[in-house]
Amino acid sequence: MLNGSIPESFSKLKVIQQIDLSENNLTGQVPQYFVNFSSLNYINISYNKFEGPIPTGGIFRNSAAVFLQGNTGLCETAAAIFGLPICPTSSATRRKINARLLLIIAPPITIAVISLLCVVVTITKGTKAQPSESFKETMRRVSYGDILKATNWFSLVNRISSSHTASVYIGRFEFETDLVAIKVFHLSEQGSRNSFFTECEVLKHTRHRNLVQAITLCSTVDFEGEELKAIVYEFMANGSLDMWIHPRVGSSRRLLSLGQRISIAADVASALDYMHNQLTPPLIHCDLKPGNVLLDYDMTSRIGDFGSTKFLSSSISADQKA
Repeated sequence: MLNGSIPESFSKLKVIQQIDLSENNLTGQVPQYFVNFSSLNYINISYNKFEGPIPTGGIFRNSAAVFLQGNTGLCETAAAIFGLPICPTSSATRRKINARLLLIIAPPITIAVISLLCVVVTITKGTKAQPSESFKETMRRVSYGDILKATNWFSLVNRISSSHTASVYIGRFEFETDLVAIKVFHLSEQGSRNSFFTECEVLKHTRHRNLVQAITLCSTVDFEGEELKAIVYEFMANGSLDMWIHPRVGSSRRLLSLGQRISIAADVASALDYMHNQLTPPLIHCDLKPGNVLLDYDMTSRIGDFGSTKFLSSSISADQKA
């Protein structure tokens, strides 16, 4: 019939071996000083009204020597050795945990919100928006002399490909380290001028990771006063898809793995989805073939050669601009 809390005077019983206070009405917390009783090998405080966390250490490391049943208010602060519920954290601890969680989750949430806002703003502006002045200013100015030196005076060794309307050369501008692809248009040939303006129109209105992007362009005259128009592109180190599936005679045959084939197909599909379904107005390539699917350093495919493309709208038709 004992009631109240276990008195502090019990702390002097340092050599006691067994304690049995079961089936009483004792209240309060289990005294922490029990962990210092080195001789204690049995303690039974079951069926009382104790509450709060049980001590850790000492005899309380041995669950077989401690009996706590019937004390519904008891809890544990560490691992659930006695099968009791974990004690609720204090308000201060909760504040620390909440602050730590806030520091962890706040940055990614902020980035996600900013990214979403950027997407919304981009969609709102639409694909018809003109390039900003700051973007125009970042495009490098190149002269006929720069192109002449970069292509080694339009050397056949530097020429990658050639068609009715243009020739593409590999080169490097003076004081630059990156290779570039320079497309020089044959302005004396019919349709080449329209092809140049069409490519410029497409490059102005498109931005996609699977479309070839221009670094800059050049519209000038050569040393003899003849007109020259050229577009400088990023160099695609792995050539065209056509070179991989139809290698030239005498060249070593390179094989595409199944994973690379799937990745290339997915990249081309992504580019077509962008041109057909996401651009306003839609853009049709009109000359999609392996030779116009280019592969960069990491085998990411990019669609190029936009000289034959058509916008499904007369408002920004490249033919009218030409």
